[in-house]
Amino acid sequence: MHLTSFVQNTVNGLKSLLDQNGVIRSLGSEGEITVALVTFSDSGASQSDIRAFESHHQLSLPADYKKFLTLHNGARIFDILLDGVNIGGGLHLFNLKEIDTELKDEELYEDVSGIPVGHLLEEC
Repeated sequence: MHLTSFVQNTVNGLKSLLDQNGVIRSLGSEGEITVALVTFSDSGASQSDIRAFESHHQLSLPADYKKFLTLHNGARIFDILLDGVNIGGGLHLFNLKEIDTELKDEELYEDVSGIPVGHLLEEC
C-alpha cells in the first residue's frame, strides 16, 4: 500500500469511529468502557509551508508525517473524558508551529537524532 493511502486511510478510519462530538468509546483492559476525545486541526499545512519549515530548520520531516500535516496540521488523539470533562492524556501530534517550539529547546534534544513530532501525555 502506498504511504499516502496508508496515512489517509488511518486518519479516515479513526474518524469513522468517532461520534459527532469527536468521542470514541473503547473497551478497557478490565471490561470497562473508556471514553476519549479525538480532535484534528481544521486545516492542513500547505506543501510550501512544509518546505519552508524544512528549509528553515535544515531538516526533512518523515514522509508519512508530511502527509498527515497536509491533512491536519496537528491533532490530539485519545484525550481522556471523565464524566464529560477532558482531563488530558493521549497522544498529541504536533503542528508545524509546535515542532518549531520544541526544536528551540536545544538541551532537550541535544543527544537525540530525530525530530519531535508528537508527545504521549500522562496516563499513556
